[in-house]
Amino acid sequence: MPLVQNRGKAIIDKLGGSSTASAANAICDHMHDWWYGTKPWRNVSMAVCSNGNCYGVPEGLMFSFPVSIDSEKNWKIVEGLPIDERSRQMLDKTAEELVMERDTALPK
Repeated sequence: MPLVQNRGKAIIDKLGGSSTASAANAICDHMHDWWYGTKPWRNVSMAVCSNGNCYGVPEGLMFSFPVSIDSEKNWKIVEGLPIDERSRQMLDKTAEELVMERDTALPK
């Protein structure tokens, strides 16, 4: 987890400069998957609307889920993946933060 949390710094240290190239590469990979679809056995993480998800994430959030994308560019959340206790805690914490941000940006 520390590696993931510090990935921006690691990229800057490795490249000796900005992490912009890494972000651009990630965008290219993302658009490739969206355009061509994913292989039947491959899932990707993608921020999509949480409405109707099976992972207990509150409705109405843009949240990163495992998705598959077909050749017609239709995505769907991959259901039924196991979530261990630590991952559940992290998902819940992230969702709580996103709910607070949403409610701050979109007051009722």
